[in-house]
Amino acid sequence: MATNLQIDDELIVKAVKLGRHKSKKAAVTEGSTEGIYRAFGTGKDTFSVRDDRLRCPI
Repeated sequence: MATNLQIDDELIVKAVKLGRHKSKKAAVTEGSTEGIYRAFGTGKDTFSVRDDRLRCPI
């Protein structure tokens, strides 16, 4: 499903760099997936975000 998002350019560039993603789409996908799992929980860790990414200041 195609979706258009309006995200601050500086913010998405930082997310791509900090997350070491290859594309903006990859950064948005990982961020939204992580947010959903954190908000609703799944009973297990289904996403993999390295600890050093979580500690990096923006």
